Amino acid sequence: MAQVERTMRAAAVFMAALCLMVETTEATMGRPISILPGNLTGQSRRARDQWVLFKHEHTRTYANTVEETLRFGVFSRNLAQIDAANSEMPRRSYTLGVNQFSDLTPREFQSTYLMTPVQSVEVLSGSPVFEAPDSVVLPKAVDWRSKNAVTAVKDQGQCGSCWIFSATGALEGAQAIATGKPAVSLSEEQFMACYGGKKADPCGEGLPSQAIKYAQNTSVCSEAAWPYKPPSGKPYPPPKPLICHSADCSKPAEEGLPMGTIASVTYVTPKSEAALMAAVAQQPISIMIVADALSSYQSGVFSGHCMQYTTNHAVLLVGYGTDPKQGDYWIIKNSWTSKFGEQGYLRLLRNDPACKNYGTGGLGILFRPIFPVMSNGTSVLV
Repeated sequence: MAQVERTMRAAAVFMAALCLMVETTEATMGRPISILPGNLTGQSRRARDQWVLFKHEHTRTYANTVEETLRFGVFSRNLAQIDAANSEMPRRSYTLGVNQFSDLTPREFQSTYLMTPVQSVEVLSGSPVFEAPDSVVLPKAVDWRSKNAVTAVKDQGQCGSCWIFSATGALEGAQAIATGKPAVSLSEEQFMACYGGKKADPCGEGLPSQAIKYAQNTSVCSEAAWPYKPPSGKPYPPPKPLICHSADCSKPAEEGLPMGTIASVTYVTPKSEAALMAAVAQQPISIMIVADALSSYQSGVFSGHCMQYTTNHAVLLVGYGTDPKQGDYWIIKNSWTSKFGEQGYLRLLRNDPACKNYGTGGLGILFRPIFPVMSNGTSVLV
């Protein structure tokens, strides 16, 4: 049995390396990368030094020399792109940097950390829609982190479960504002195990609105009671089947969000900066974006990337502000650990002129914003 597993593992590694070699060759216009990390002929000292630091910081180990050679080639190409983009500063309002995704090709990043692309922008028939009030003067800046309505940055792992994290973030914020107590971290693992039944694919398909509607009809456990286990993507050993025990989440010791707390899901008027600003002034908002360009984001106000056709990532909008040099921005909480961006957050340019013709804002932030409405009708405008 052990011999069979070793054979299967070796075959899997070979096929992964073969696929990566094909993709790497395509991405470098037919020039295969074959320089070993230990024999860096023609490679800069910076690439070698950064590779060593990268492997140490992100605890990277590889199955064999072939795989590490290919990974170093991908890393070197990503590093060159990072350096080229950063050389345009200060024209750019943001910087790129090496992070946990720097040994992945664009295709791998998309398939591992992003969700199935979503095309429809239609608001479901009969759903309430939030519009920007005419008479309300909005504050110049909003940041729900400073009001204890946002929990710590989380880690979705190698899984496109971002739609769950976006939803729980919105639920956590709504409950904190309604109760006046610090946000309680909710269990994403419960949604992974229980939503959609055995045929569901929480790592590939789902919408924040679906997760919030699930929370309308059941008690949601706290994160402490039912912790999330970030998928590692490794085939051996195979992951244990997820078992739904949501009935336990109604117990006082495990309950994070009682059943009946959430009344409905409200959509923010699509393609409206004014409506989204007014909405996030009252609570954190679940948003969907196109995130391919964020794989190397490090700091600053991200700009110049628009959604043309689809979104593929869900995050949490927690506020907005203005930088005297970089302009107006949104504050966005991601679920790629605190190693991503600005301690797990992203600042995104508001009213990005590059995206004016699309109407959906930078990264498509205006595409499909939603938020949960509490049963007690609580609404706070800061």
